[in-house]
Amino acid sequence: MSKPVAKDMFNMDTLMEFIDPETVAKINSLQVQGQAMTNLHQGDEVHWNDPDNGTCSGYGIFQSYKSDEVAEIYKDGELMEVYVHELS
Repeated sequence: MSKPVAKDMFNMDTLMEFIDPETVAKINSLQVQGQAMTNLHQGDEVHWNDPDNGTCSGYGIFQSYKSDEVAEIYKDGELMEVYVHELS
């Protein structure tokens, strides 16, 4: 019988128990394609990826972070709250 390897012993939830909360928050903000947009400044141009089949996707101007997960952007003359992971 072979020895168990780390992937058999731990899953991501188990590993999170050993990591400080700040690092956990950073890990949770990662996207499948890369890191979420967490270093934006007011006035930066961003592309919003509409989760509704891209119906309203397009470019906007970043305004502020409302939380770790939500940002405000101006798009098409409207102030919108969007999820940070939808920005690129």
